Amino acid sequence: HDFLFIGCINEYRMNTFRSLFENGINPHTRYNILGDDVYNSIDEARIYLNLDLDKESTFNEYRFMSCANTNTLFAGHSGDIKYHSEVEKLVGLSIFKDDDEMIQGVKNLINNRACISKALAAQYEVAEENRKNFDLFVRNHFSN
Repeated sequence: HDFLFIGCINEYRMNTFRSLFENGINPHTRYNILGDDVYNSIDEARIYLNLDLDKESTFNEYRFMSCANTNTLFAGHSGDIKYHSEVEKLVGLSIFKDDDEMIQGVKNLINNRACISKALAAQYEVAEENRKNFDLFVRNHFSN
């Protein structure tokens, strides 16, 4: 699949899907999947489409890190990133602050191999920073 969406559907997301479809973007959707099925589905896609649950959504760090361990680009809504300053470098590249930017950005990623390569490289950098910070946290809190 070119790109994948996993999650529940509500009115906010239905409106977002409607806008995507109107712009020729039709993600493969999966529902009610857990565990290895989630990881395998993400791993098989080129792009994991992140859609906020509502206007108050925060950055989805779990889904981002699930993608960061694969060759799948995490792209779509940024959500509120105030507690995730490290992802600021992805804004405009693969995550976007509103629907119009997101639709244009996703179209660009689908149609421009250089853009997706640049976004994947930035995603890897952010994932490495997170991994190093986590490793440091564990060493500082759990080692003698």
